[in-house]
Amino acid sequence: MKQSNPYEPTFVDPSAEFASANRPTHARYLVLALSVMMAVLLYLDRFALNVVQPVVMDELGLNLTQMGWVTSAFFWAYALAQVPAGTLGDRWGGRIALTLFVAAWSIAFGLQALATTFALLIVFRVLQGIAQAGAYATTAGFLKYWIEPSRRGRANSAVSMGGRGGGVLTNFATPLLMAALAALLVRMQWTDNPDPKPWRWIFLIYAALGLLWAGIFWWWFRDRPQQHQGVNDAELMIIQGQAKPFQPIAPHTPVPPWWVVMKNRNLWLLSAIMFCVNVGWIFLATSQTTYLKEVFGSSLVQAGAYTALTALGGMAGCISGGFATDWLMRSMGEVWGRRLPGLVSCGGAALMYLLALVLQTPESVVIAFASVYFWNDFLLGSLWSTVQDVGGRNSGAMFGFINMSGNLGAAVFPPVIGLLVDSKSWAGVFIVSAAAFLIAFVLWCFVDPRIKLPAHDEA
Repeated sequence: MKQSNPYEPTFVDPSAEFASANRPTHARYLVLALSVMMAVLLYLDRFALNVVQPVVMDELGLNLTQMGWVTSAFFWAYALAQVPAGTLGDRWGGRIALTLFVAAWSIAFGLQALATTFALLIVFRVLQGIAQAGAYATTAGFLKYWIEPSRRGRANSAVSMGGRGGGVLTNFATPLLMAALAALLVRMQWTDNPDPKPWRWIFLIYAALGLLWAGIFWWWFRDRPQQHQGVNDAELMIIQGQAKPFQPIAPHTPVPPWWVVMKNRNLWLLSAIMFCVNVGWIFLATSQTTYLKEVFGSSLVQAGAYTALTALGGMAGCISGGFATDWLMRSMGEVWGRRLPGLVSCGGAALMYLLALVLQTPESVVIAFASVYFWNDFLLGSLWSTVQDVGGRNSGAMFGFINMSGNLGAAVFPPVIGLLVDSKSWAGVFIVSAAAFLIAFVLWCFVDPRIKLPAHDEA
């Protein structure tokens, strides 16, 4: 049975072509599960240092400005390594590349447990950023071969949500694990310190989880489903998205010449928007725990739990924003269907930051932060859909450039946060973050998805 639209859900009639076939295997679901677990570990390791930042500062004698540079070093490395790391993923294939990426970042993260100086912490964070740069691009590269067309959007969303879930997990779990391990060390009399802060052991545990994942992935995964012994013909037909023998997927169309790409105004507008949005967001991901601890006297466990709750707001925004932009596209057309969610998101995030300036209790501030996170992630469905609208067959190349720009914003602002806080100006952090979202709001007014990136053969 042949389908006219490959993006419609696949229907398999067991009374027709598949009457004599075996029931389809489900290896593709395990591939997706492994990918989601990878994304969880990605964010678990990326932001664990920010959760224990007050403890690390005390132990290593660092100030917030120096910790800002530590965060900035990671994002500079992460941003600048995306293109070469993604190229290695294409060249080596997912099995080799992702195994090496996860193992390398786990080792670099584990080495942070051995850091005794500011310089060593910077070096190990740079290595972690380089290793993590190719993770999402490599995963997207092999998922298109493993997931049927009608489910690829949901699969990609699941991986993205795994990353946000990792951020929630590290904020909840890291302080609790530290407290539990500290109590064990005292009870077993393995330390003379009456109040130990065993963050280094937690880092080693997280690193071991990454190495375990890399080993399982290398042993079980294959780059193409037809190479996997656990995939039968029925599942291959489902993955292809139509009831006919599996056919290789055509390679991606080459990108247009760079001078043609650079003429597209949407490329620059969306890149600037992502830069500003990441400037506005990075406080929530890196310094919120420290803010709650210093300003309201929250314990590390309490501040970590509050920070995790704000990230749940982001997960809710991610889900609802995708549905909203699709509904608005049908209701209002291509331009406002993409533009309006961006305007609402950036405007809402800016207002919530300004509201946080006047709130007096940690609970009310956390609600404001959760709202900022919600609106920040509400934006993503519209933004990446706009990239697909504009980029067409070359959306991947456009995605990489814009994502690099966004991570440069995440790299630039943390040292500024440190300088502002060291000068006793948390209010300045909120004002700059709100201003970044307001600039993104203005830029969204000029985004027009009808202005497409030329195809390679049109350049």
